[in-house]
Amino acid sequence: AEPRDRILMLLALRFGFRAEELFNLRRSAVRDAVAGGADGNIRFVRKGGKEDSLPSASIANLLAAALELPANKPHAVVDREPTRIPWNTLGEVFAAEPAKYITRYTLFSRLVKRLAQEAGWQHPEKFTPHKLRHACATLLAVRGVPLLAIQRLLGHASSRTPERYLHVAAEDLRQWLGAPRAE
Repeated sequence: AEPRDRILMLLALRFGFRAEELFNLRRSAVRDAVAGGADGNIRFVRKGGKEDSLPSASIANLLAAALELPANKPHAVVDREPTRIPWNTLGEVFAAEPAKYITRYTLFSRLVKRLAQEAGWQHPEKFTPHKLRHACATLLAVRGVPLLAIQRLLGHASSRTPERYLHVAAEDLRQWLGAPRAE
C-alpha cells in the first residue's frame, strides 16, 4: 500500500474514527499534537459537532507522517510542475476543497475495499470505513481494555453502544471456557 493509504487506514483503525471525524481532522490540531501541545492530545470534532480530544503520544510518528501528505489538487488547477499542496483538513488528501463528504467517503470506501482485497481477506466488497471502527473496538477488547474506555475512545454516550462493535472469535471462546479444540 502507498504511504498515504497506510497512514489513513492506521489513523482510522487506531482511534476508531468515523469517516467524517477523520476527514475533518484539522492540520493545526495534528501539528499541535505532534509538537506536544494541547496537553499531548489530538483535538477533533465528533459526529454532531461535539469537540473532543484523545491522547496522541502513541501515534505521534503517524501524525507527523500525515502532515507530509499532500492535498489532492483541485481539478481546475493545471500545473506543469509537481507541487505539494498542504491540506487544511485531512479529507483534502482525497479530494481538494470544495469536494463533498460523499465524494470523500466514496474514495475512502474504495481504498478500504482495495486494501482488503490486496490483503487477501474474504469478501473484501463487504469492508467499509465503518468496519475499521468495529475492528478498533474488537482489537481493544481482545487486549483487555475495559468497555468504558472503548466507549470513551469511540465517543458514545452509552456504554451499551460499543458492545455491538465487539466480535468474539470462536477460538477465543474455546480458550476462555476451556473447551476442547475442534479437530
